[in-house]
Amino acid sequence: MPKSLLVSQLNVQYSNQTILKNINFKISTGKIVGIIGPNGAGKSTLIKAILGLIPKTYNNILYNGTALTKQKNKLTYIPQRSQIDWDYPITVQDVALMGQTLNSKWGANYSSKSYELVHEALHKLGLYDLRKNRIGELSGGQQQKVFLARSLVQEAEIFFLDEPLVGVDYTTQGVIFNLLQELSLKNKLIIIIHHDLGDVLQYFDELILLNRIIIAQGDCKNVLSPNLLSLAYQEN
Repeated sequence: MPKSLLVSQLNVQYSNQTILKNINFKISTGKIVGIIGPNGAGKSTLIKAILGLIPKTYNNILYNGTALTKQKNKLTYIPQRSQIDWDYPITVQDVALMGQTLNSKWGANYSSKSYELVHEALHKLGLYDLRKNRIGELSGGQQQKVFLARSLVQEAEIFFLDEPLVGVDYTTQGVIFNLLQELSLKNKLIIIIHHDLGDVLQYFDELILLNRIIIAQGDCKNVLSPNLLSLAYQEN
């Protein structure tokens, strides 16, 4: 049975400047949804606002009819690679284990189930043999897959990914999207910020076209119409 994420009347301001205005949308689980728009449109800000990482004003952000703030264990977030300290001395396995932090008691060791989830995720993403490596030793594509493994270990229901394909080769892109499509078939909701309009149709079920306000939402063919794209990109 599909669930839904409902965002109503979301606004974000920095130093009296409006970054996002009157954002309203509803999207259902079982889909891969892309957020597209020009640079500076507020795409990353939108995700961070939904996650509660930055101040915002809103009436409601609900998941399956309940306030999202009460269901943070159901959310997972993979930020842009540029926001991660790749020199931090942590191994692939330890990053993946972080997905079980919310399910473990403070100060307690991880359970055998936690390690089973980690090993399953690393095998699925072809990272098991690299589990002892530090993340800074990996390629860009491998690094992205490590954080996807962490999200799998968390057993989340909503996946937020901020430009996951930047610096990733085409083979790894295919691996990532095959996994995301598999998750969507398991009734997960995948929300991805994406910048390349050329290959959007291949992967996404639905798009949100954003430039401080929502220009359009719906299936890819309709959202990518020349008139709507012109409206979104005309000031950039």
